[in-house]
Amino acid sequence: MIGMKRTSALIFSILGLVVLTGCSNDPPAPRTALAASVESMPNAAGMAHGSHDPKYNGVVMMTGTLHLEIVANRSGEYQVYLSDEARQELPASAVKDMKFSVIRPGIRGEPVEMKINDSGEKWEGKGGSVLEKESSILVSYSYQGERMSTDLPFAAATNELKGQ
Repeated sequence: MIGMKRTSALIFSILGLVVLTGCSNDPPAPRTALAASVESMPNAAGMAHGSHDPKYNGVVMMTGTLHLEIVANRSGEYQVYLSDEARQELPASAVKDMKFSVIRPGIRGEPVEMKINDSGEKWEGKGGSVLEKESSILVSYSYQGERMSTDLPFAAATNELKGQ
């Protein structure tokens, strides 16, 4: 009986912590997530939010209210397009100091020099060709004074390796 009381007290304490932490007024920490579609994501009533469908045949990532569409191809060409929470396009200068690295199986990451293109609409860079399906991309940048980073499978950002 004493063991059961301790177990009940422990469960009650854990539930209390969950309720207290869930009621915080602090804004959520920025996060980056791979978003397959708007339908798969919960949407708070009245919250403006655009589609997560790619406009440039890449993959859409989200950090806070910032969307990034990352486009890659096997020849090693990369583009990153930015948009706000409603998917209205933003100039590439909305983020600073974009770093990009291709991680191949068993090999140290290959840095790719990224720069804003002449029209200011996207970040772009060129690295070595990528033939390994298991490769991944590491992206980091500064947005609104915070350093953000995320990684994704190379195959997610290109249609060229899918199904191989």
